[in-house]
Amino acid sequence: MVHHTKGIVLNFVKFKETSIIVKLFTEKFGTQSYIVNGVRSSKAKGKMAMFQPFTLLDMQVYHKPNADINRISELHIGKPFFSIPYDVHKSAITIFLTEFCAKVLFHEESNPPLYNYLEASMELFDNLETGKDNFHLQFMVKLSSRLGIAFETAEEFSRLVESHFPVLVSQEEKEALKSFLDMELGGECRISNGIRSSLFDLLLKYYQYHYDNISNLKSIHVLKEVFH
Repeated sequence: MVHHTKGIVLNFVKFKETSIIVKLFTEKFGTQSYIVNGVRSSKAKGKMAMFQPFTLLDMQVYHKPNADINRISELHIGKPFFSIPYDVHKSAITIFLTEFCAKVLFHEESNPPLYNYLEASMELFDNLETGKDNFHLQFMVKLSSRLGIAFETAEEFSRLVESHFPVLVSQEEKEALKSFLDMELGGECRISNGIRSSLFDLLLKYYQYHYDNISNLKSIHVLKEVFH
């Protein structure tokens, strides 16, 4: 049976000579893997662009609940990005968020409100003109409540991190975190590169406490180089 669903590209691996297996977080079925045949062939001009980080797709898919890999009947880009592919900072952040979400959503089942939040967040980011350098931090803070691991205050966050990792959360880091908790996603908050970097590390530690697989993220090095 064919179903209509939207999906967010999380990653893909090459399969045989011309195909890929793509992992998507779908609106209807949660995290799913699909085989896409012939997309890497010489005749499939431009089709790989549909599987770039966090691309928003609109699809017709075959779905067998117990299958590890399903198939896509028809797909096209649902909502194209207009600034992310051409902005170095936005591209680096999007690559990181894609890899990060692939980890935290690895076993996520159907959750339309979460899907809608992710889609709306990236649409907002694509249109964002100011405050973009802190977007990944704000995203990680806001996502915690959607995943059921929210912290209400900066003090609560620091107590949990400090009790499980050999770190201390500074007052400057707490103040920045409080700003992110209080403002809407995409709001502007002026912080130094040093605080941005250290708070990023602390948020990763917070997620590592809840998710064992948050480690060795390849995109972290690129992200830190861009913001150095």
